[in-house]
Amino acid sequence: MNRIKYIFAKARLVLSTCRAKAAKDLMDKVIRSTKAKKEEIDYSYENFLNRCKQQEKAAVMLKRAKNENPNKPFFKVDLGIEHFTVLPDVANKLTRHDVEVAITRHRYGDWGEVSKDTWQCNNAGVNYDMGVICSRYPLFGGGFFNIETDKRTNLTRVYLGGEA
Repeated sequence: MNRIKYIFAKARLVLSTCRAKAAKDLMDKVIRSTKAKKEEIDYSYENFLNRCKQQEKAAVMLKRAKNENPNKPFFKVDLGIEHFTVLPDVANKLTRHDVEVAITRHRYGDWGEVSKDTWQCNNAGVNYDMGVICSRYPLFGGGFFNIETDKRTNLTRVYLGGEA
């Protein structure tokens, strides 16, 4: 483990966690305000989501620096996901925040709870223009949801069930 990378990753995570908490507190304050306009509430929620994305990216970077599981190495991956589709079967089981966190993990190479073989295929697949990158994350209350990115079409979808 590279100690300097670990220290910087840890510091980045602490800072992004503080920023996410501050954004959440501000959002709560705006929502509770009786004089808040819809635009103010929307802006504070978007700010909160962006801060959470930064926090999740920092958490993935820390995992890379720690390299806790050598069977599942983290590469410096950025799938560049700009848009994604949440299928109706999962839309009512996850909050927007849950989806954004999982998309961030997927985008930066944390494939979640997939098999060792799928993890290695995903790691190899990021270097090609074709193929499908699959991630799997737990649902609160049991079960899993999946994220797939088709490298050829650059389409990403979030859905329930199935094996990743």
